[in-house]
Amino acid sequence: MHNNILKFFKFLKNVIHFLKIVTMFCILFLILYWIQNLTNDKWDWLLFIQPLLKFFVEIGKQISTGSIQLFGAIFEYKYMIAVCIFGAIYYGCNLLGKFVEFVEEMYDEARVLVKRKQQDSINKELQNSLTKEQSGIKNFQVYVETFPKKDTLGYNLINMEEQNQIMNKFLSEKTGVLPIKYGNGFLYSYENFNKVDWVLKFFFRLIHSEAPINYVISVRIIKGDEYSDKELFNKLIELKLLNKISMLAEVAYRYTYNPLRGYDTTQVGIYKMDNNDFEVHEFIEK
Repeated sequence: MHNNILKFFKFLKNVIHFLKIVTMFCILFLILYWIQNLTNDKWDWLLFIQPLLKFFVEIGKQISTGSIQLFGAIFEYKYMIAVCIFGAIYYGCNLLGKFVEFVEEMYDEARVLVKRKQQDSINKELQNSLTKEQSGIKNFQVYVETFPKKDTLGYNLINMEEQNQIMNKFLSEKTGVLPIKYGNGFLYSYENFNKVDWVLKFFFRLIHSEAPINYVISVRIIKGDEYSDKELFNKLIELKLLNKISMLAEVAYRYTYNPLRGYDTTQVGIYKMDNNDFEVHEFIEK
């Protein structure tokens, strides 16, 4: 449809341009026809267009039958009027061409406006769909694993079991969740990702504590009844990013849909697993 309309505008402009050329030739032939009559000659090559020229001269004659004598020749007004009529036709074609261009520009602007509104509507629907999809992801888990601080005097004597008990007691009392054993660490499960900031503040307290241990802390989201990629999450844990609250890119993306965000996120790096790249991010305190 759009291409057909553009072709129609192009056709109109070509027709108008053709009429302007024809009009200019008619003015030229009318002047020659006028000269022919002034000199009382007969030019056979003008015969093909004389009926048209006579028609416009007759129109001029209806307007005025006057004349003026110059240089010993009589110049009848009807010829001048006929030239003016052709001039008016040329000027009218020129105005019509500008009007067609104006209409075409208005059509283009209207089309762009309609497309923009359609695109905005599509983007809004897509954004609403994404918001609904991401907001539906509520459950999340926080993994925590401890390591003795090697820069602590006598770190080999640190009782890690005792330190883990102290840590788990603190987290359980503060967040109301009991951990389960997961690999070499512990996994805490929560049900409202929109309140992840409230949970994270207690894990940041671990990092800032004076306990003689370091922490590996990682967050993952749970989509419906399915866990996030377990293999990828385990790979994230294996990176052993000490004293950071790390996460995969999908968690950072989900966090952008939280109505309130008390932390910033930043990319830690891009890592490889089985020749595939994956992004690692972390929560940053403001």
